[in-house]
Amino acid sequence: MSEYVQKMFPVMGTVFEISAVGEKAAEAAEAIKKRTLSMEASLSVFRPDSEVSSVSRAAGVCPVIVSEDTFRLFELGWETGRLTGGAFDVTAGPLATLWKSAIRCGVLPGRKEWQRVRRLVDYRGIVTDRAKNSVYLKKQGQAADFGGLAKGYATDVAREPLGAYGVRQALLNFGGTVTVIGEAREIGIRNPFDPAGEEIGTLTVQNESVVTSGTYEQCAEINGERIHHIVDPRTGKCASSGVRSVTLVGTYAATLDALATASVVLGPKRMLPLFRQHSVEAVFILDSGEIQATPGIGSRLRLNTFRVSSDAKERRLS
Repeated sequence: MSEYVQKMFPVMGTVFEISAVGEKAAEAAEAIKKRTLSMEASLSVFRPDSEVSSVSRAAGVCPVIVSEDTFRLFELGWETGRLTGGAFDVTAGPLATLWKSAIRCGVLPGRKEWQRVRRLVDYRGIVTDRAKNSVYLKKQGQAADFGGLAKGYATDVAREPLGAYGVRQALLNFGGTVTVIGEAREIGIRNPFDPAGEEIGTLTVQNESVVTSGTYEQCAEINGERIHHIVDPRTGKCASSGVRSVTLVGTYAATLDALATASVVLGPKRMLPLFRQHSVEAVFILDSGEIQATPGIGSRLRLNTFRVSSDAKERRLS
C-alpha cells in the first residue's frame, strides 16, 4: 500500500526536505538522509576533518586520496570552470568569504588582502588522478568550496534511492534546489525586488530540477556601491552583469547549480550556447526589472498579474 512521507533534516548548513509517495517511501527517505549526511562529512568546508578541508590544507604540498563523491565533485568543478571560462570556480570560496565579510561589516576589502586572495583563485590548479582517486591543488593556500555544487550533486544522488525503493512520485527541496519526480508541479519564482519574498510567477516542472541564484539576499550598499556575495572569479569583484536573479530548469541539479552562478556572472546572452549544449531553460530577472526567458520555456512560465516594476518587460531570448 502506498504511503505519503515527508521528511526534513538539517544538513550542509540548510535543510533537506523530502516528500514522497510509495510503498517504501519511508525507507527511501531514510536512505537519502543517511547518504546525504555521509556526503556532508566529506564535503563540508566547515568541518576540519572533511575530505575537502584535507585537500585544501595539503594545497601546494601533496595529493590527498578521497572518496568517490569528493573526487567526482572536484572533476565537475574543473569541468564547469572550463565550460564557463572561469565564471564558475570552486576555488573562489575565499573571495566570496571576503565579500560576505564586507557586507556584514560595511567596509570594502583592503586592497592587499583582496589581491592576495584573488591570486589563489584558479580552477586550473585542480589536479585529479583517477588511478589513485586523489586530488591536488597546485597553489599553496588555495582552497576548494563546493557551496555552488554540493546541494545540486546531493539532490541528483538522492534520486538513486528513490528508484531503488520503487518511488515514482517525489519532490526534493534541498535549500531551494528543487527536483520534481512524477506528476508535474508548479514551482514559484521569487520576486528579487520584494523583501517579503512574494513570487512573480510559477514554472511548471516535471521530472526535472530547478535552481535559482541571485544577488538579492546577501547584499549591501557601501560607499555608494552595491555589493553582493556572488563573485566574478576572473576579476575578484562582485558580478556586474545586470542579473538580479536567474532560475534554471534541466535534468541535473549539479549542472544547474554551477550554471546558475555562472549566469549571474556572465549574463543571458553569453550563457545561451551553454544552455543549448546542456538542454537547460532559463528565466532571468535583470536589475532593470526586465524578465527574459529562453524560447523553450514557452507556456510553462506563468507570471502573476503584477510586475517586478511598473515598466518591466518580458521577452524571449534568442
